[in-house]
Amino acid sequence: MSKTYNLSKQEYEIMKILWTENRKMLLSEISSLLHSQGFCISTGTIKTYLQRLIKKGSLAANKVGHNLEYFPRLSETEYAQEWTQKFIEKEFDNSLGNFLLAFTGNHKLSEDEKQALKKLLDEE
Repeated sequence: MSKTYNLSKQEYEIMKILWTENRKMLLSEISSLLHSQGFCISTGTIKTYLQRLIKKGSLAANKVGHNLEYFPRLSETEYAQEWTQKFIEKEFDNSLGNFLLAFTGNHKLSEDEKQALKKLLDEE
């Protein structure tokens, strides 16, 4: 997987750690977990990725003493929903219908698919 939610592979791996841990984390903790997962990245490079994630709005950080505690701005589900909404707004002129037409390749939906989609829309 090269990119997810417009994040680089390394940025996404950092986000996965923070989403999984579900707590504020120091650079040293993030670095340790990345290294335990086989990522050979220097602490300085990880810090650069964290700064990029803050600029992208994916992360936030609080200063605690001389250190920063990093945490996701949104849960993974909320992040996916926000990213999807922005994608539809930007790429499909904010039209779910246009997105669905592109997604289905302009093919007609089967009756079962129509009913499943109708059920989803009715639940909202």
